[in-house]
Amino acid sequence: MVGLSPSPINAKTKLKIWLEASEGEEALPQMEKKFEKENPDLDIDWFVVPWSGHLERLATAIAADTLPDICLSYIGWIAGWYYPNNLLVPLDQFMGKGGITKENIPGIEKYHYTYKGKVYAIPNYEMIHFDVQNVDMFKRAGVPLMPQDHPLSYKEFTEVSKKLTQDFNGDGTPDQYARAYPGAPTMGAATWTYSVFRTSGVDVIDMENNKFGLNNPTGLETLRWLLDYDKKYSPPGDVGTTGIDVQNLFHEGIVATMARAWLGQIFHMWPENYPDLNVEPAMAPRWNRDKGATYGTAACYVMFKSCENREDAWRWFQFYFGEENQKISSNIGGLPSPRKDVAGKYIQAETEVQKRALEVMERIKPYTQSEECHPAYVEVYELTMSEIQAARLGIKSPEKALADAEIRANEILEKYKDF
Repeated sequence: MVGLSPSPINAKTKLKIWLEASEGEEALPQMEKKFEKENPDLDIDWFVVPWSGHLERLATAIAADTLPDICLSYIGWIAGWYYPNNLLVPLDQFMGKGGITKENIPGIEKYHYTYKGKVYAIPNYEMIHFDVQNVDMFKRAGVPLMPQDHPLSYKEFTEVSKKLTQDFNGDGTPDQYARAYPGAPTMGAATWTYSVFRTSGVDVIDMENNKFGLNNPTGLETLRWLLDYDKKYSPPGDVGTTGIDVQNLFHEGIVATMARAWLGQIFHMWPENYPDLNVEPAMAPRWNRDKGATYGTAACYVMFKSCENREDAWRWFQFYFGEENQKISSNIGGLPSPRKDVAGKYIQAETEVQKRALEVMERIKPYTQSEECHPAYVEVYELTMSEIQAARLGIKSPEKALADAEIRANEILEKYKDF
């Protein structure tokens, strides 16, 4: 027929996949080659998005209807963008093969990847965060290392921090500090700071009542502790820091401890980039030893409704979460598999520190919990951080900061009362 070009013989179906930089990026070349060899009719179109621009690129793609077929995402994006806008394909219809079941991947429910009875995401790994401590800084201050077999109470942690914060040269300014808590009003900084509140027994969003959850005696006590700690044991200027800034303070030997470390740092990143950094893992301190905290989070894979070849896209899920491929991602990325029947099998500790990190991670697992899965999650977290920042800067009293956060948060939460 005139005007029609013949389709190419054996044309491949292209799968467009977005991945956030650093989340298993190192394993991509090996995975892509293996996947396309096993699936010769499919061609992966990878796009690795830097973390700093991922949200903006997703927002643009949603507005322009140019979303990828598959995307590595996070709980805040799912609750805040995907669920309310009905953007995701329910995955229940595909599940049941290759170890992809809710029973074998408990993170599906633990990290809120089910919504109204349907599964919309599969966790990429199980990220169990733990504390780390600079051994040389502890030795210099003459302080015993924090325990690896049980968590310190915050009272005990405060005493350790007091001893770690030292003015060795006598000029009136400490030469080393105990810890820094990020203070920037951003989502990334919030996940560090709010873990302190969670271990005291309160959450930013009271999911049961759809209300702000920090403006109460427990939340106020916790904020007062944070303000006092910030003045005495944290470096000046940390009120405006991000999570990356806090990591750099630890790398540079300015603070002796850091929260939210993960296996990939001890297995790969620090030995390669900071070979002189002498670290040991530790259990994270907590107010209530039975209360979970945000030390366990997971990125996840989702399939967008704009995907035209859903059966083909599911072949990627089956491939990625297959045991052989979980071995690749575990070894290269240091990312624990989300599958119960695979977790821990393929991450091989080569040093005693790595072995102890694995042991600490297992001890922390029972205490982990995810952030709240709520459409207003990101907005409420960031506004609350702005109020806490005002209190840390002395602009507002802690009472005023939490009261103002409650008013602002509840106005937003009211919009989602039927969520």
